[in-house]
Amino acid sequence: KIDIQIQLLPNFSENTYKQTIEYINKIIIDSNGEIQEEPYYLTDKTPVMRALINSSTIDILSDDDMIFRIEQTNFFQIDSNQSNNRDFDQIKISNDIDFDGLPVVGILDSAVDFGESPLNDFLIERWSPDDIANTSTYHGTGCAACAMFADTLNEQIELGELKPRVKIVNGVISDGKKSVPFNKFIKRIKDAVTYLKQYTSVFDLSFNSNVPIDDYSISILAYELDNLMKQEDVQFIISSGNHKLYRIYDNLNDVIDDDDSRLSSPADSFLGLTVGSYCSENILQSISGKNEIAPFSRIGFGLGGIQKPDIVAFGGNIHYDSKNKIDIVPDDDSSLIPTINGEICHDCGTSYATPIIAEILL
Repeated sequence: KIDIQIQLLPNFSENTYKQTIEYINKIIIDSNGEIQEEPYYLTDKTPVMRALINSSTIDILSDDDMIFRIEQTNFFQIDSNQSNNRDFDQIKISNDIDFDGLPVVGILDSAVDFGESPLNDFLIERWSPDDIANTSTYHGTGCAACAMFADTLNEQIELGELKPRVKIVNGVISDGKKSVPFNKFIKRIKDAVTYLKQYTSVFDLSFNSNVPIDDYSISILAYELDNLMKQEDVQFIISSGNHKLYRIYDNLNDVIDDDDSRLSSPADSFLGLTVGSYCSENILQSISGKNEIAPFSRIGFGLGGIQKPDIVAFGGNIHYDSKNKIDIVPDDDSSLIPTINGEICHDCGTSYATPIIAEILL
């Protein structure tokens, strides 16, 4: 069975939508499909339904004039390439910080937790939904650290003194383990922003679908984020997304020419600032050199040929060991990520370039 989402036409009455949903539900059930949760209503009150159906049912549903589009359900996920752990001692925080005067960045991600480190003092608030109990803190903590230090973490560790540039508020929109379907994902984002906007108007969102956008319509999540930015007067900084085409090509031009390297939802947002990643150093085995687009970074254009990504930042590098069939993240200053275990490791991705831009905007 296929997990699909069905968006109805906008600007109809509540009663019309009710009758249409009942009719579509009957078709799905009569065709041995399964309804997945209640419909989600977009900002403009348009319903989006989710169901598991047989492929033959798509032809039946496509004849309904009230359906705007049917597409495979987008799931949003974290992408990580962690490697090469090393100790991260209890380094002191600089006394030369105006704590109250530091700007605040919102990290919409898994939970942020620096363990026993005094960096936890810079996490000033957290929102979490009731349906997330246990969460991996790895990705959220890494994104928070990139907002706090950019590519200066190694230098500060060597000096023995940490000087964060921002404070953090954390909206826990994922457990950091499983991908999240659109309907749950956008509701968590809305609820987190509604609560945390009292602290900041800039939110890092380092999550993407693993499917490239198409040329015909904006993704539902990007549409909702655009509406949310207008309604709540906030700014989303959005990763362009990652791919793994560097595993099958031996040069960057072939990666760029492959349609699967195109950015993925919600990076097609018109109002969001979309961030790609480029390399800070030359790495012998990598297909990308210094100041070139990173091997994993998704590219534009956006819907209608608009320029996307809007900007790039350092997000590490990677190369593929085809003999051992593993990804290797090389040791460079733009790939350092602290973990809850009192260690730092090397990781890469547009996820870590995005919060750097969020900090710069403040």
